[in-house]
Amino acid sequence: YCDFPILALGSSSTETADDDPRISNYIHILIREIEATQTHFEQHPPLETVFFGGGTPSSVPPRLVAKVLDTLRSKFGLRLDAEISMEMDPGTFDAQKLKDLMGLGVNRVSL
Repeated sequence: YCDFPILALGSSSTETADDDPRISNYIHILIREIEATQTHFEQHPPLETVFFGGGTPSSVPPRLVAKVLDTLRSKFGLRLDAEISMEMDPGTFDAQKLKDLMGLGVNRVSL
């Protein structure tokens, strides 16, 4: 794992709250982008791979990861055997969060 600096805004903690508005706002915008992109593709095969990377996607609460995956499924389709990969900082998840993400279909992690 290659660590990088973290800038904590408004707090000295590097942990994110489950209801952090910065994360939920980002996910809302990401979903809008997915919906806008989908309009450019009339016919397409279901997605084979979803990669959550760049930064620390493991900081995103599983309920918001679920919203992204639900949007991808409804707008593009997602193969049942799709690879759903996530970059994870070992300091941002525990066994329960990993179990929750696996329940959403995450089947590959990169530390």
